[in-house]
Amino acid sequence: LMPPARRSLPVYVRADDTVVAYGTSTMLRVQTDGIVIWHKGSFSSISQDGRTAETASITAPEWFVFEARTEAGCSIRDSICVRPRIEATILSIEADYIRAMPGDTVDMFLRCTLTAPNTRTIQGVATLSTHAAVAFPVRNPNVVESRAVFRIPFTITPGSTSTFRREPLAITLGDSLVSQISIDSITITGGALNIRRRHGRITLDSICVTGGRTRLFDPTASLLRVEGRTLHAEADELIVSDLLGRRIPALTTAYASTMTAIVPDDVHGLVLVTVVQNNKAFLRTLWFD
Repeated sequence: LMPPARRSLPVYVRADDTVVAYGTSTMLRVQTDGIVIWHKGSFSSISQDGRTAETASITAPEWFVFEARTEAGCSIRDSICVRPRIEATILSIEADYIRAMPGDTVDMFLRCTLTAPNTRTIQGVATLSTHAAVAFPVRNPNVVESRAVFRIPFTITPGSTSTFRREPLAITLGDSLVSQISIDSITITGGALNIRRRHGRITLDSICVTGGRTRLFDPTASLLRVEGRTLHAEADELIVSDLLGRRIPALTTAYASTMTAIVPDDVHGLVLVTVVQNNKAFLRTLWFD
């Protein structure tokens, strides 16, 4: 003998979507006559007859239960479960966009944002770099092959979705009006995450541009001539300083209209050279091994 066919129970409630994006809502629609009363579930709105209802934001699986009494006197109960879509959490790391003039010290902000609240502590370190002739980290100066490298630690606590960190940069000079702040690497502890990064940018203001090319000197000024650690320039004064503006003792001599400065052997890395001519100052950065 064949077993009797099993009949499916009628479905009285349907949802536009039973799986929704995290933090979004959906519409529930009851397909029966009579007045509908909802006994369970969180809603943002319910129609007057109860047959159409919009759920509240869905952040966890939730059951919605209703009861309806038809015109024929029958009582109907039905339920439906709506849950958030399981998606890989994305961590966005964004470096700042900066506008500054040579000699300024500005704050560069690193923003760390999650696409969903985390349930654990996430700790990480972002390693960034830019041209050392354009900007230099004030707190932990480190130059690797002419690039200024700085490491920024960050922490996102449970229940949070974002944090930011501040890194002061000394703006020097460069051979471009716009220079990129690269996010070179990101190290995460506390679980695996998909990482999205947005590199930053430094835009230098008040730099001479002639013929479409950026110049570090005014085009009418005599250029600085460099021979090893000896600097020559047609100038009234020749000043050697570090990137924070502190003067470096250099042996300076003058012959006719030419100034000569010798940079000490114990000075290494980037230095700032100021050429003063006719009450005007022109700047240039130099690298000494």
